[in-house]
Amino acid sequence: MTYEIEINKQPDYIFVNYINQANLAARKTLTHDLIVSCKDSEIFNIIFDTTEMNHPMSPIDFFAFADAFCGARPQHRIKVAIVTRKLETFTVLTRIVMNCNGIANTLLNSKEQAIRWLLKDNNE
Repeated sequence: MTYEIEINKQPDYIFVNYINQANLAARKTLTHDLIVSCKDSEIFNIIFDTTEMNHPMSPIDFFAFADAFCGARPQHRIKVAIVTRKLETFTVLTRIVMNCNGIANTLLNSKEQAIRWLLKDNNE
């Protein structure tokens, strides 16, 4: 798996584009890089785009990210929008675990929907 991290200032969000097949080493590196990016930019709205992957990421990957992020940055509440072609692959458990870790989250079909959700959530 490869990934690209893009930091956007207007509006404030970090966009992570996953590409190709997932592998453990890349997921571990991504989690570290993303925590550093959030810390350095002070942006805690994240869009994960999994539409370019050969298969959707396992919900357990998001549990691991939630645990690592909340352990590293416990003082920040983050918002995560997951963009995927296959919404049915993400279980209710994914959302419950992320919510229990203090992460507001949703599943969407496009990056544009994700940006709108982040903006709406910021303005409430």
